[in-house]
Amino acid sequence: MKLRQRALAVAIAAASTVGLLAVSSPAAQATDSWTSSKAKLTLVHGIAGTDNAFPVDISVYRLAVGSQVFEDVTYGTVAGPLTLDSGIYWIGIRPANAPRYSTPILSRWVWLWPGSNRSVVAHLDANGTPRISVYNNDTSDSGAGKGRVTVRHDAAVGPVDVFAGSSKVISGLANPNQAKLDVPATTIQIKVALAGGGATVFNAPIAFQENVNTIIYATLDKNGNFNPLVQKLPTA
Repeated sequence: MKLRQRALAVAIAAASTVGLLAVSSPAAQATDSWTSSKAKLTLVHGIAGTDNAFPVDISVYRLAVGSQVFEDVTYGTVAGPLTLDSGIYWIGIRPANAPRYSTPILSRWVWLWPGSNRSVVAHLDANGTPRISVYNNDTSDSGAGKGRVTVRHDAAVGPVDVFAGSSKVISGLANPNQAKLDVPATTIQIKVALAGGGATVFNAPIAFQENVNTIIYATLDKNGNFNPLVQKLPTA
């Protein structure tokens, strides 16, 4: 089945005045139980290209079933979670309008086990080489009065430190690793700086909600500026 979509048919909205991107639909994003045969998959396009768009076609292929093809997906898209049958999937990324069976520029096999919630991210490694990374999304209970923040380093820079207010909460996070912690459900000033006292690359208030995992995908735009892409997933 081929689905023609300009941005995976998912609304991408401004999350704040600092230009964060968010996808938020709690009803659509509810986590399946571990007894379900379904799984959740988020697709993230984090490679800016030379025009800050770099449109691509993304194929999501399941063994013995067939594929969905999402066309003209542009940089900054955080789409999903899609609800899929559990199983082994092949993700292929091609330049927009490339022949469907041409060699992809990036590809990877991904296992979606029953009840899983995962993100597939196209991004640059620390040296600027395109790659695909796969992450597990933690939707477990974050506790009364608390939210969760997950930071994923998907930018072509070295390790970073993350500060909440004046406190360093994450040290030396390197591409393509992630770090997470539970935080009070309130607005917190978040600063990201190159590790070891380097330049600040992001500094803005972020509102954290109770029972929500705020996932930050750290990418760079075409000018090398730090551009966080944000997704909000409800927790149990």
